[in-house]
Amino acid sequence: MMFFPIYDEKTYTFENQLEGTLSTDIDFVDNDLSDKHWTTLIRYDKNNSNNYLQLRDLNSSLKVSIKNFWNKNHRNAIVEFDVGKSDEINGLNIYFYEGGENRIIWMQLYQKRIVTRESRSEWKIIKSGFLESNRFYHVKIVFNDQKNEFTCYIDGNNEGIFKFNVNSKKGVNYLQFETIESNDSEYSVYIDNIRYRWIPTNQIIITSIIFLFEVIFIITITLNLIVSRNNKKAKQKEITPKNENAKGKQK
Repeated sequence: MMFFPIYDEKTYTFENQLEGTLSTDIDFVDNDLSDKHWTTLIRYDKNNSNNYLQLRDLNSSLKVSIKNFWNKNHRNAIVEFDVGKSDEINGLNIYFYEGGENRIIWMQLYQKRIVTRESRSEWKIIKSGFLESNRFYHVKIVFNDQKNEFTCYIDGNNEGIFKFNVNSKKGVNYLQFETIESNDSEYSVYIDNIRYRWIPTNQIIITSIIFLFEVIFIITITLNLIVSRNNKKAKQKEITPKNENAKGKQK
C-alpha cells in the first residue's frame, strides 16, 4: 500500500462571521492597508446562501489592500480561492510574497483576462476573453519552488505553467489582494473559499524514506516471484526425462 503525504491545511470560508463584519475583525485579514477600513467587509450571497469577502473600492484615490500571513515560509504550496468582480473593466492584483520584498508571483485580473508577470520583465496571459461581472471563478495555483514556476488552473482547467516573477529562496509567507485604481468609479472584488495546503518539511523527509522502503519492498517481492517461478520451471525439466525413461522400461 502506497503512502500518501499528509498536508497542513488552512481554509477560510467566512461562514462563521456575521454579514457586515469589517476589516481586521475578519478572520482572513491580518493586515488592512486600505484608506478606509470599511472598504473590506463580509457580505451574504442570498442566491447561494453563503458569506464571502468583499473588497469595495470607492474611487480612484482609494486602494483596498489586505494581507494574510502564513505561520512561516512554505515551499511547494497549493493555493486555491474563488474570485469575482462587479464589472469587467476594473481589476485586482494578487501577490504571493517571500518576506516583505520578494514578490514571487504577481497576477492580475484585469478587464476580461488573467495575466502574470514573469521574471520581472513581461506579462504573460494566463487566460483571456472570459471574465464576466458578478461571477465567481475558481483559481488554483500549484507552486514548484525548485523550478521557480507554478501551474495555474481556472475552474479546474490547466491553463499552463508560468515562471515566477522572482526566484524563490525559502518559500512564500503571505498572500495579498489589492484592487487596481478604479477610474473614479466604484467597484467591488469578491473572494471566497480560500484554501492553503503544503507538506511540512519533516513530512517530506518521512515521505521520502517511506517511499524508498516501499520501492525496495516491491522490488524484493518481484525478484522473489521471478526466482520462485524459475525454480519451478527447473524442477519440471528435471522430472520430465525420468518419466520418459520409466515409460521406455515398461515397454
